[in-house]
Amino acid sequence: MTNHPISLCDRFGLAAETRPFVPSFLPPERLPKLTPEDVRKLVWEGGLPGAEGRRGKARAASFEDLLERALTQDLRGVRPAMRPTFRAFLKELALRTARELHIGEISVAVGVSDKTVKAWLRAAEEIGLIWRLEAYRTEPGTCPKLQLVRSPKIHFADTGLAAHLCGIRRPEDLAGPIHGEAFFETFVVNEIRKSWMKGEDGINGATPTDAPSLSFLRDSHSGKRIELLIRANGVLHPVGVRAHVAPRPDAVKDFAVLSDLPEPVGHCAVICMCGQPYALSDTVTAHSILAI
Repeated sequence: MTNHPISLCDRFGLAAETRPFVPSFLPPERLPKLTPEDVRKLVWEGGLPGAEGRRGKARAASFEDLLERALTQDLRGVRPAMRPTFRAFLKELALRTARELHIGEISVAVGVSDKTVKAWLRAAEEIGLIWRLEAYRTEPGTCPKLQLVRSPKIHFADTGLAAHLCGIRRPEDLAGPIHGEAFFETFVVNEIRKSWMKGEDGINGATPTDAPSLSFLRDSHSGKRIELLIRANGVLHPVGVRAHVAPRPDAVKDFAVLSDLPEPVGHCAVICMCGQPYALSDTVTAHSILAI
């Protein structure tokens, strides 16, 4: 994409205060207070320059212009006759944001071969429309109690564009579980990723080789999941994401899988829509997107 999604700090004029995010016990909140309705509006708008504050036809036109440029100028290897099908493919990815990647399901939904889906995934990644969050992996035999999934997750790079492709016309439509949870997860993970990035090819305060390893974890046996693991300075920093105003103390139960991992684990965060940070346990703090 010619225009890259900006971060929340950039949007609120606080770019100089951006710091690489890692969970902490009492995270500072640098942004203005936001209601759940405000958060859904931010998720729905996304971070692409030109779409902020627009609604109706003006908003749709902004995203259509971006898609037209992507389909006619940026993409390589997609024949003009296949561009409508590629757009249907992008819609399918938008509907599946924050979900584990299953090539066969997408090929059936779009009506193309598995080989074509793989090629189009690479093309969409190359122009920055999507990115893959790899599943957490360890050496064989180091986590005998866990059955870790291996498929990556797909995250749309901009939730506003994803909402447009899915036909979500109002922020209020993200209040329900069908899209709300997945879009909020993608928004949070994107913001954390952007906190470590500086522009297109650098890392905030470091060189690209110092970029943290990002992954997610799901144990298929117990169903426990952690939406993001940040490996930085030899420590895993776990982040759960819940599209709730006030996650209950039992929200920490998924973090029990951490005791079976073969590396040190730092403080944990559950990022949600709460008004103030609060402790869910001695090792888990719930806070909002304001502290990213």
